[in-house]
Amino acid sequence: MRCPNVKCRAELLPEDKHCPLCGTAAAGDGETATARPRDEWVLETAQRVTSDQAPASVIVEHGEAYPALRGLSHLAIATGSFLRWALSALSLVLCVLAMIAGYREGYTLIGLIIGILFLAAGMISGWLIWLGMAVAGEMVYLILDLAETFRRSFGRREQ
Repeated sequence: MRCPNVKCRAELLPEDKHCPLCGTAAAGDGETATARPRDEWVLETAQRVTSDQAPASVIVEHGEAYPALRGLSHLAIATGSFLRWALSALSLVLCVLAMIAGYREGYTLIGLIIGILFLAAGMISGWLIWLGMAVAGEMVYLILDLAETFRRSFGRREQ
């Protein structure tokens, strides 16, 4: 059986009343979605256990909603940082090559100007890419944190 949430579609066990990933009530269990599932852990062997069965060496999930999105937002931020430095290094190499080419052809000033333009364009574009990816990744963090805050807030009122 699979989770009824279209975005999740995680595999459910027959005794599951809620999806262990997103918390959606399992289809056909007859209970309301207000009941909270027990804390679950994921072992390194991908075996699911409940809080009363958990050994000491488990990775705690704590019911975190959409853990893959958190990983992807972190990846976007890290990729943006890498691209910023890669474009900066590439623009520096192009700057030096333009200055060398200008010096060899007898146009030192033109080579210097073109080199500085390459350097400025690479640095600015790298910074803009980094800024865009960092803002996008942080927005995903913010949305997930807001969703978790609202979920916890409304969960307390229903209990």
